[in-house]
Amino acid sequence: MKRRHLLAAGLALACVPSVAVAHPYHTSSAVADVRRRRLEVTLSVTPEDLQEALRRHAKRALDVDTDSDVDALAEAYILGRFEVMGEDGPLTPTWIGSEIEDDVARLYFEFRLPKDPSTVKVRNTVFFELAPAQINRVLVRQGKDTRTLRFRAGDEAKALL
Repeated sequence: MKRRHLLAAGLALACVPSVAVAHPYHTSSAVADVRRRRLEVTLSVTPEDLQEALRRHAKRALDVDTDSDVDALAEAYILGRFEVMGEDGPLTPTWIGSEIEDDVARLYFEFRLPKDPSTVKVRNTVFFELAPAQINRVLVRQGKDTRTLRFRAGDEAKALL
């Protein structure tokens, strides 16, 4: 009889392997296009993570699908955590807007670059307060050249180019 129970338990676990080995991941992905003297950024995140971050930042309940001030809240949150620095200090961001769909939230913003962008550094700390294992990737594109910057909690700013 014990053998039957063990076999049944083993079969039950085999039928739900995703539950047995589930491991949440926490990432954001950005594309940063260098176009003349502008850095155009598209940051893609999960709507659930964005909602939780905005809820904590605003210190109130909200729904990214229905609240009218989500764009303004996202701007304040993201632009305080996606930093671009030149030799003379932080570059001023310009918020373009956001699109929130069922499976992805896209956030658009840009920075005016100095004449010599070789000294510019980037730092992306989005969602680090939500998940210590958060990894943020930034794909930097300039013409045909690309490079990927990866940020974890505690990382310093990295050279854009």
